[in-house]
Amino acid sequence: EDGFLHRHLAEGFGLDVQVPDAEGREAVHRLIFEELCRGHVGYAGRALLEAQVRRLADAGAQAVILGCTELSLSLPADAPGLPVPLADSTALHVAMGLRWLLGEDAEDRAVSAAQNRASLPANRAGRAAVTAATP
Repeated sequence: EDGFLHRHLAEGFGLDVQVPDAEGREAVHRLIFEELCRGHVGYAGRALLEAQVRRLADAGAQAVILGCTELSLSLPADAPGLPVPLADSTALHVAMGLRWLLGEDAEDRAVSAAQNRASLPANRAGRAAVTAATP
């Protein structure tokens, strides 16, 4: 929301970043802090996230980053029936950690595993619209 991540992704990777509108950000924020952080995972939270993904896809997003580690509790990156691929920030952080820990040989396997799990192409073009679904 403050623009730091938007600038980093735009300048560093040529991505057009979108976020949910104010109402959507507030709803996702409530889901994270009032439910998921307290261990409450339910169908309503998943429906909320699916609706946000669909809105963002309708607005032109080509992928959605589940930009909070708790979000994949409610909506896994491999959830069926969504109009765009999801990137699970937890899985991607683990892949990057493994890349660093295991070195160059394991690098491609770790990244490929995370990308396959997130249903993202192995080498996404630099102008993809990526959407962070958290405030």
